[in-house]
Amino acid sequence: FGHSLGGLFALHILFTNLNAFQSYFISSPSIWWNNQSVLEKEENLINELNNAKVETGVFLTVGSLEREHMVVGANELSERLLRVKHDQFRFTFYEAEGENHASVVPTSLSKGLRFISHV
Repeated sequence: FGHSLGGLFALHILFTNLNAFQSYFISSPSIWWNNQSVLEKEENLINELNNAKVETGVFLTVGSLEREHMVVGANELSERLLRVKHDQFRFTFYEAEGENHASVVPTSLSKGLRFISHV
């Protein structure tokens, strides 16, 4: 689990060392940090998946009332990850309506835990 800058770290691990975890619960990742440099490694995901030992699940969430750059960044990343078609990859995105940067965590916790428990 990673939220905010912790979510940024989770994305970094997802893109560079996929086998470190079987499931990723990424909440409101700070994709904007350092000019979105974390996205430079996004293209590694397919290579990482090709070397995956087990199925990997990713649950990405953001609150609809967060700052615009947070919501837009998460939605754009979600659109790209939804296009990843691989036997070893499960992904879901949840934009928590009416939730902000703090309240998105408890709101999405149950959904995220249910998702990653099935990986």
